[in-house]
Amino acid sequence: METERTPRAVPVLSAESRARGDYLVCRLLRHFEAQLPTPPFVRISRSLIVNLDQLERVDWREAGRCSLSLGDGIGPVMLGRIAARRLRQSLDTRPEVII
Repeated sequence: METERTPRAVPVLSAESRARGDYLVCRLLRHFEAQLPTPPFVRISRSLIVNLDQLERVDWREAGRCSLSLGDGIGPVMLGRIAARRLRQSLDTRPEVII
């Protein structure tokens, strides 16, 4: 049995933009991941790339989970154990990021 993958529309949120309005882009997340500089952009899950410079708050929760809030009032975004661990590892390698 073969399954066919259909790319989903990816909402692109930008803190700074010269465009007017919101746009949906039909690209795989790995397309954006390849174009963004690392750091500050880090892919922490299958569906989330985070700009560490835009982090305003991280609330570490039980069972290794966390929620994060970004600039411009985005969030809180709940992260599972694996994504929270990847976020923590990324923050550990960037001591200049203060939350």
